[in-house]
Amino acid sequence: MGERSSAGTTSARSILTDDSGTVLVLLAVTCPVLTLMFAGVCEFGRYLVMREQTQTAADAAALAGAVSGVHRWVKIDVTTNRGKETVCDEESCWCEPCGEVTIHDTVGDERRLIDEGMWRDFCAPPCDCGGDNCWFQIKDRWVTYDIPSGAPWGTDPAEIQEAEGTPPGGRWRFSSSTGPSAV
Repeated sequence: MGERSSAGTTSARSILTDDSGTVLVLLAVTCPVLTLMFAGVCEFGRYLVMREQTQTAADAAALAGAVSGVHRWVKIDVTTNRGKETVCDEESCWCEPCGEVTIHDTVGDERRLIDEGMWRDFCAPPCDCGGDNCWFQIKDRWVTYDIPSGAPWGTDPAEIQEAEGTPPGGRWRFSSSTGPSAV
């Protein structure tokens, strides 16, 4: 043990040089550190396993959704600015506006109608002085599950001609005062 002074107390020098109990102090410091490191490694491994399982589940859900008969439907309005048409009298010819045509409430499978550009089938033909600016506006979207897709859209060209009053093979003629008429 340490040296005792004449008063019976241990000197400071003897406390610093005494080796007894050193292992106990080292174990008291290193055991919690090693325990925390082991727990951290275990939690990190668990995190990696959970991440892989979550990714596998997400991949399986995406694959199941892609082949399960899920259909995205849209309702759109297709509008065509037909440009101008040539109008002639006895002395000269000039271009007058033909107007716009809007096909309302065209319903179809979103992949075919919008993604593949089939909405362009519903654009009205341009007039002879230029034009042919056509666009669509989405009015509604919804999803159906596990049903056959049916037709690619709900309006065919014959229905468009009937709705717009144009006979099959007929020409479009627009007047600002009377509206569309077949020629």
